This record gives sequence, structure tokens and C-alpha cells, in this order.
Amino acid sequence: GKSLAFALPILEAYRKDPNSKALVLFPTKALAQDQLGKLQKLFQQVCPGLGVCTFDGDTPKDDRARLLKSCHVFLTNPDMLHFTILASHARWRHVLEHL
Repeated sequence: GKSLAFALPILEAYRKDPNSKALVLFPTKALAQDQLGKLQKLFQQVCPGLGVCTFDGDTPKDDRARLLKSCHVFLTNPDMLHFTILASHARWRHVLEHL
């Protein structure tokens, strides 16, 4: 129910522009992880090319560059937004420009 409130605009944006990106903030890593499976299932049924991932302190550093290139929807938390994404805004430029 509540997940559809933000999932539908993401799906609509992706259908209009497959280069679109989304940052979805959850208050905790656990909640983002919980929503990951539900959103992956929904997005794969409606838009099979739409990639969704979690990006948090548990995301292996070796995976981060790949996720930046392949993921469309990033599930994260305020700490990662502040300390990693905004602090490394040059690396995240492509994502931030397509929100």
C-alpha cells in the first residue's frame, strides 16, 4: 500500500525516460532492506529493465561503482545521503542529474 505512493511516480518517470534515477530514503537500513525485495518484484513485473538496489553502510565498497552504473532506484538512508552521496557528489553526478 504505502510503497505504491512512491513506486508509481518512479515507474512513470522510468517509462518516460529510461535514464531516470530515484533516491528513496528510509530512516533505517533494515527498513530499506525489507522494501528491496518488494520493490524488485514490482519493478520487474512492470518495467523489467528498472534496477533497484540498497546503498548503505553494508554495501560492499567493491560493488558501489557497479551499482552507480547499473541501478536506477537507490534505497538508502539519511546518513549515506549526507556522508557518502553528497560528500562524493562528483562521483554521483550522473545519478543526481537524473533524479
